[in-house]
Amino acid sequence: MKKVALVGFRGGDMCFLHLLINALDYKAKGYEVAIILEGEACGLIPRLENNELFPGKYREARPLITAVCKACAAKLGGLEAAERGKLPIDSSLEGHVTLSNYTDVGYEIITF
Repeated sequence: MKKVALVGFRGGDMCFLHLLINALDYKAKGYEVAIILEGEACGLIPRLENNELFPGKYREARPLITAVCKACAAKLGGLEAAERGKLPIDSSLEGHVTLSNYTDVGYEIITF
């Protein structure tokens, strides 16, 4: 099975929408999909969790989220919402997500 890890770094609404629709497209085509939230994208978490931003697409793609960067979420105001929503928090690489954990098991990394 092909594996893709889509990493959201940017905080723009439309950029994040592209991450969501691509994740769902890959999933529909049979790929194993992981969504990782890093950088500015972590600042979107409160709006996403409160159904203020792409509620339908986010709800559909939410189960594909495998990691939220703890350091970035804390810095950008998304950590509390991530914790309340029981999203998987990762701080394994100096407070951030260790991407090599994904490539080590065959994921191709795609950034948004």
